[in-house]
Amino acid sequence: MTKPPNANAKKRAIIHIGKYEKEVLKHWTPELIKALADDMLDWFRADSSRIWLQDYFNDRLISRNSITRILNRDSYFAEIYTICKSIQESRLFHAGFRGEGNINQVIFALKNVSKWRNEPKEDPDKEQPVEIVMRPMQLAESDKPTDNKKPR
Repeated sequence: MTKPPNANAKKRAIIHIGKYEKEVLKHWTPELIKALADDMLDWFRADSSRIWLQDYFNDRLISRNSITRILNRDSYFAEIYTICKSIQESRLFHAGFRGEGNINQVIFALKNVSKWRNEPKEDPDKEQPVEIVMRPMQLAESDKPTDNKKPR
């Protein structure tokens, strides 16, 4: 019986590399970021039924942490992202206005994603009530400091 040629060879440890590691931990160069911004806007504008911007990032395995880092690094991406968020807000509003889908879900999305509120914002030019606190010039006999001893 003959042994296979590498029967006595030492086995190497298997180092697992994540299946999506190259996609998820991508190094975002300025060129890649600008291409991503252009693709994001093209994707969002191509189909008016797309109302959720996060779907774009989910399909490309881009996390919210990565989005935040990219937003902080590139002003062009930040502007395109803001435009896409405005489109998203408009589409959500019109979907709710036309009664498409669940109106409560649309309201919830507008409140959480677009910072809509039921209460009107306070006008900064409006005069706010002033609270006046009057203090006596001299303390009353009962207000004078004590030596913290309990009365007998």
